[in-house]
Amino acid sequence: MMAEKAGSTVTIDANFDAIQAYCVGKTVSELESTVNSTDANGMIDAISGATLADSYGYVSAILEAAKAAK
Repeated sequence: MMAEKAGSTVTIDANFDAIQAYCVGKTVSELESTVNSTDANGMIDAISGATLADSYGYVSAILEAAKAAK
């Protein structure tokens, strides 16, 4: 459906893997800096291999989970 409706060339699991790989190894401060200085379109460009329109939202959610986990 993603390919048909939105023209996606990457599977959902590959998108999630790319977003997770992007976040792994970054500190909370690094993620926070990225989220604060990058818009939604920029986040798509920043994450190699991910084409989800809401990549920004997923990285923001990972950031909030990391803050909560401390």
